[in-house]
Amino acid sequence: MEVCEPAEVRIEFALNCKCRATVRLRSLNPTSPVAFKIQTSSPKKFLVNPPSGLILPLSFATFKVILKPQSHLPRSFPRSPSDRFLVKTAEFAANSSGSTHPESINSWFASRPYGFKTRDIKLKVAFVGPLLLNDAVTRGELDAVRNLIKRQRSMLADLSPAEAESLLGAATKLQEPDDMVHLLLEAGLRIVPSPNASDEVHVAEDTNTNVSERKHPKLICPSLIMFCFHIFAVFREKRWRWEKQYLRLRGMERRMK
Repeated sequence: MEVCEPAEVRIEFALNCKCRATVRLRSLNPTSPVAFKIQTSSPKKFLVNPPSGLILPLSFATFKVILKPQSHLPRSFPRSPSDRFLVKTAEFAANSSGSTHPESINSWFASRPYGFKTRDIKLKVAFVGPLLLNDAVTRGELDAVRNLIKRQRSMLADLSPAEAESLLGAATKLQEPDDMVHLLLEAGLRIVPSPNASDEVHVAEDTNTNVSERKHPKLICPSLIMFCFHIFAVFREKRWRWEKQYLRLRGMERRMK
């Protein structure tokens, strides 16, 4: 038995609603059915459907993991160290009960003699999704952002223009924003300026100023901000390489002397 990719329970997290993930199992046994049973370290937090079942030789089976509505963000993400699943598997003997109902499979596992060997597969839990990405960007958690994007390659591309601009705004407000902005740009964040957006910011009029002297500051295009950060990040990386090469050449020159 093996777990198809991703080899973890990956749940797109949202507040105050049920969140679901599907796990796919594959039987590697060419001759006998394989029984499986799912256990979790957090039974008050998760539901599993079906909790057990039977897979025919060289076939597939799936089970769904349901996260009950949560009112708070996970304490740790993407990986949740306190949440785990265990898939217990065993070859289903030919003379066993022919019923494949989950209760029958559970009874079959419970009736096995002491020392009966099972093959256990451990599954970790990972929480993903735009909500958690925005939280990680706001807090400046580079590692969390990197691991979230790694698990959802298309997440940034799937953001709406408003969501993408909000995410970029959160990144630029950090004390040291260049690393975060560069990471988001490299991962595919795209900002599309709205065609209906105004080019001017209306300011309060000063009665002591002539109309001809009043100037309204222009808005900076979000894509221009992204471009500037990208150029800065590329220049910084190349400068670091140049300095490293220069120091290496100086060292070689000193050794020759």
